[in-house]
Amino acid sequence: MIFASANPITKQILDGIATEEAINMVLERVAPLSYFELLEIAIFLSDKQEYSKKALSLIPVIPYTSLISYVERREADAKVLEFLTYTALSEGKSELIEKIIKNPNTPLSSLLVIAENGSSQDLEILISTQIKLIAFPELLETAKKNKNLTPFLSAKLREIEEEFFIKVEPEEKKEEKLEGAPDPESLTEDVLNPEILPSDFVEILEPEEKGATPKEKYATWYRLSLMTTSEKIKVALLGDRNERNILIRDPNRIVALSVLENPKVTESEIESIAKMRNVSDEVLKKIGSTREWIKNYQIACALVKNPKTPVHVSLALLGRLLPKDLRDASMSRELPEVIRNTAKRLLNEKT
Repeated sequence: MIFASANPITKQILDGIATEEAINMVLERVAPLSYFELLEIAIFLSDKQEYSKKALSLIPVIPYTSLISYVERREADAKVLEFLTYTALSEGKSELIEKIIKNPNTPLSSLLVIAENGSSQDLEILISTQIKLIAFPELLETAKKNKNLTPFLSAKLREIEEEFFIKVEPEEKKEEKLEGAPDPESLTEDVLNPEILPSDFVEILEPEEKGATPKEKYATWYRLSLMTTSEKIKVALLGDRNERNILIRDPNRIVALSVLENPKVTESEIESIAKMRNVSDEVLKKIGSTREWIKNYQIACALVKNPKTPVHVSLALLGRLLPKDLRDASMSRELPEVIRNTAKRLLNEKT
């Protein structure tokens, strides 16, 4: 639980140390709670036999717009998303289902329920996300059996299946990509000289790593390089920071974008990615179109100052910059002329 845990009363409930009086204050709506907190606590208490009926009666009180707003947030709780999946399907709330499908925190179990029971509109949204279907082939197989699957959507599923599961890269082809790259097991040092490593790997190193490279990072890159695209996408969605840091630079656009769907991604990590010059412009465009990320000033500023960021993304963010950063942008020869000129004009208006 994310929002409820910030409230002292509800945190006690989550920790199992709340008095019955405190719980009843929440259930009777005496305690001042936001709709988000009320939603999380209601679903948490719905598992408790003695409180279940009252807890479930609170959910209809929550406005539909608040449910939508909650599900749009990346930090939405997985248990709440799972509960709302069943509610949305039973009530035919396609807009809510769409937000659930697109939320990185939505558990696979919920997506499988949608794949099995969703309407043709729900399936279209699920199939359009593509990334989840590639990472979890069981989703694709379940969707194929849905009675609401249309011929058009069935053809879309076949395209994904053929591209990522039938035309799988042969083992010998994968090994060819690593020809000349030393097997990590053959290297005894913990810190490696980049001169003995393949250029494809050296390109993803941070400046401070180019003098001495951690063997662990090279071993991770080597392991990932032997994977198929669908395997990489699954790691991008579920993997740790070291794996994400490598896959965000993957030449395959879908793999790189999958990293941004990982629920473990932090804002500090997004800020680091926004500064990278060796990532796809699609990655920077995705960051720039994610409302929760660009609310963070440092992320917005990093995008504007990155010459790899698409011009329309930078222009939309320039107005938020403080005079100091506008001055930097107006003087940077790395940035496109239209960005420099716009930054100069905005700076004159603000000073």
